[in-house]
Amino acid sequence: MKNFILLVLFLKLLFTQDNIEGRWHLVGYENSIMYEFIHTDQQVNIGLKYTIYSLDSSFNNLEDNLGGTPNPYNITGNIITIDYHFGNIVSYEMKYYCDGQIVNFYNVNDNESIHSTLFRENFNYANSECSECFQMDEEQCVINDDCEWIENINTGSCSSLSINECDLPEYGSCYSDCTNWGNYYNGMFCYGSMYCTGGSFQIDNGYCEETNDLLGDINQDNMINILDILSVVNLILNGNFEDMADMNQDQFVNVIDILLIVEIILNN
Repeated sequence: MKNFILLVLFLKLLFTQDNIEGRWHLVGYENSIMYEFIHTDQQVNIGLKYTIYSLDSSFNNLEDNLGGTPNPYNITGNIITIDYHFGNIVSYEMKYYCDGQIVNFYNVNDNESIHSTLFRENFNYANSECSECFQMDEEQCVINDDCEWIENINTGSCSSLSINECDLPEYGSCYSDCTNWGNYYNGMFCYGSMYCTGGSFQIDNGYCEETNDLLGDINQDNMINILDILSVVNLILNGNFEDMADMNQDQFVNVIDILLIVEIILNN
C-alpha cells in the first residue's frame, strides 16, 4: 500500500501541468529571452529563476550558459515571489491555461493588470488556438497582455418583451405577469394576453479582441524606432520606470532595455 501511495504521488507530480518548473519563452521576446525555473526544494516550492538571452533564437542549456545571476523564488498557492536582489522583491499571481502550456503573471495588487505571459519551450504559441483572443472568455482575456476585454452591455425594458422572450434565461431579471383576471397561469388567474413587467434587463455581449500594445513602443505610435530609444534614455536619466520600457521584464529600466530595442530595430 505504501508503495502504491508513493507511485500515485509520483505520477501526480509527473503529470501536474500547472507547475512553473522548466523552461519558458517570454511572449513578445520569444527569440531573445528565455526563463528557466528550477525547484531546489520540491516540498516547499522554492527555487532559482535563470534568465537566458539569445541573439539567434537558440537557447543554450544552463551548463553552457549559466543565465547570469539567478533570482531566488518561492511559491505559496498560486503566488510566486521573486527576489531580484538589492531589496527588489516582487510577487505575481500565476494563472495557467491551455493545459498548463501558458502562464500569465499578473500583479497581486491589481488582478486585471498583467505583467507578462510565458509559454513552455517547444509549445507552438503562435499557432495555438488558445492564444487567439477571440476564443477567450473574460477571465482568460483579462489576464492576457495581448488581449483586451470589450464591455458590451445591452439593456432594455422588460415591458418591451413578448411572453416567450420573457421566459428566456438571458432575460432572467424580467418575469411573467398577466393583465387581467381570467385564466389560471403561473399561480394567478389571468385573462387576455400576458406580457413582461418588472423593470429592466441587462445582457452581457462582451468579447475579447487583440490589443495593439507593443512592448518597447514607449510613445504608443505602433512602431519601435529611435524615438522609443530616446524615451527610454529619458526614463533612465529621470529615474522613472514604465512597464513598456522594461524589455527584459526585470523590473528595471536600464541600458539592457535600450540594447534590446536596438536589436528589434536592426532585425526589422
